[in-house]
Amino acid sequence: METIRNYLDAMFAQYAPTPNVIKAKHELEAMMEDKYTELRADGTPENEAIAIVISEFGNLEDLAEDLGLKTNSHDDNPFDNHILTVEQIDSFIADSDLSAKIIAIGVMLCILSPVGAIIADIFDTDVSNTIGAIQLFCCIAAAVACFVYNSYIMKKWKFMEKEGYTLVYGTQNYVESLNEGYAQQHVTLKVVGIALCILCIVPPIIMDLFHSKLYDSLGGALLFTVVAFGVGLLVYNANHQKAYDTLLSLNAKKAGTNKVHYDDPLIDQIMSVYWQTVLAFYLMVSFWTFRWFSTWRIWILAVIIHFVIEKIYGGKKDE
Repeated sequence: METIRNYLDAMFAQYAPTPNVIKAKHELEAMMEDKYTELRADGTPENEAIAIVISEFGNLEDLAEDLGLKTNSHDDNPFDNHILTVEQIDSFIADSDLSAKIIAIGVMLCILSPVGAIIADIFDTDVSNTIGAIQLFCCIAAAVACFVYNSYIMKKWKFMEKEGYTLVYGTQNYVESLNEGYAQQHVTLKVVGIALCILCIVPPIIMDLFHSKLYDSLGGALLFTVVAFGVGLLVYNANHQKAYDTLLSLNAKKAGTNKVHYDDPLIDQIMSVYWQTVLAFYLMVSFWTFRWFSTWRIWILAVIIHFVIEKIYGGKKDE
């Protein structure tokens, strides 16, 4: 019920606390509690019951006229006070979730791009090598398309930080409750992602026991595949969590002080997963070659590339 009350506070945040508004809020709260109690009595799980109640009573645009509500605004735009509404928050989180999935898919495609060439090496014919090369370029092209589309999705939300939008007490509690609800999944995805990156060496070791070119190539392909899924989970997890962090930082006096932005939206999205990609590349090369004594140089090269990109594309911290 605490989640429902937080959601209710967030819904009414845009309205002046007049007697009519307070009365309407109490009436709506009673209806939501009755529905929740009814669902729980029927055996509906708590999270599912909350979701049903919010979906049924959670749109004030449909209920405002029946409840006799008027926005606390002097014109037709209730958002001139730069306060995010529950509807905007839900929409932002939904877009952020889609964005996180698209970025994760793009990173996975980049990591999986050599798999076709590795498998083609088993047959070692002109046709197989051509197919392997085509698969590599198709994966890279699809990954770039994902990054471009992702920048388009999130571009419309730039106004939140640029125009100084904030959360009121009710909406902040609502976001905090959502963030707490995601905490367990956040930890689980992180653990699974890291475990996959560590265990990626197992398939090549097993395949190496057969002492065959076929199995060696399959082992290499499986290594890239396991790493791709591991890094994909980590990238998705980090970008999904970023949505809550972004919302909760809006009220901070120095929100995002340590966050680096780039002038080009595409570069900004790519650099948001730069170090995760470097880590994945480092692990793949190290496990594949077993030359740990020299692969550490990848990090030096990565730092240099990062520095050059910042200088060229204007990487800068928020003020």
